[in-house]
Amino acid sequence: MWINSTILASFQRSLTDIHRVYTSEWGWIERYGEDYVVILNEEQRKEEVVESLFCWIRSHGLSCRRVFLKKRFKKAGSASEGLLQLYGEQSFPLETICHENGLSYSIRFHGGSSPGLFIDQRQNRIFLRKRKIGRLLNLFAFSCSFGLCAAVAGGQSWNVDLSAKFLEWGKENYRLNGVAPTEHTFLAIDARESLKLLRKKHIGFDHIIIDPPTFSCGRHGKHFSFPRDFELMLDQVLDLCSEEVTTLFLSTNYRKLQTKGLFLKAQKVAAKKNLQLSLLHGPFPLPDIPLSELPACCWIEVRR
Repeated sequence: MWINSTILASFQRSLTDIHRVYTSEWGWIERYGEDYVVILNEEQRKEEVVESLFCWIRSHGLSCRRVFLKKRFKKAGSASEGLLQLYGEQSFPLETICHENGLSYSIRFHGGSSPGLFIDQRQNRIFLRKRKIGRLLNLFAFSCSFGLCAAVAGGQSWNVDLSAKFLEWGKENYRLNGVAPTEHTFLAIDARESLKLLRKKHIGFDHIIIDPPTFSCGRHGKHFSFPRDFELMLDQVLDLCSEEVTTLFLSTNYRKLQTKGLFLKAQKVAAKKNLQLSLLHGPFPLPDIPLSELPACCWIEVRR
């Protein structure tokens, strides 16, 4: 289903040009300003989908600079291919600037399979921007969008990611929005190791973001697996909660776990520490992404 003109107009009013334009059983299409990324489950659909995209763009008076393809039909065990350019001048820079709810983000079509912003977390970023934030811990930070939202909300952000390259990307996002990266913290370290370090230094947080991948490769063979490592990580995270109230955001694309199960896992871990949890909000509906495709997620209030 293509988004309609009403939804498109709402994105334009909110200064957002990063969103989905189409969703179907074979995949979906994402817009990044004048560039589009087609995510396909079926290779034979490619020509049909791109032609339909051009028709949709023309019908809404938009422009198209490039179209990229992200394959989801690779054989199991094959290496990630990143994005393949299908249309547009090859000489155009592979980095551009796009916007979400008035904030600017560096979008990179050469940075792997993601251009730099997880669209399905849009409303959670809005929710965070409305919070009163003292100090936020952003684990698995990637390009630091949650950290940026905390910073523009007046908070101090601590971004943790194993990749120093991703954190530099995050710093660029800060600079694009007039936020000095030097006033915030960026730690290129395994998230699990960062928790030990922060606890040792007695550093607490009133907002904590945990949005890990289902699986990721770590240094020295220390890979992260959500089903194996999440509860232990959460146990360590709870030791970093501030003395009064901490807001915790949990999110996962692990398909065997829904939001209710995610919250129950958090309750199980918190009970061992005599902490009280209350659910603030589950997944927010989005106009461009079916609710069934959103990650399991919840905002939780932690009280001692």
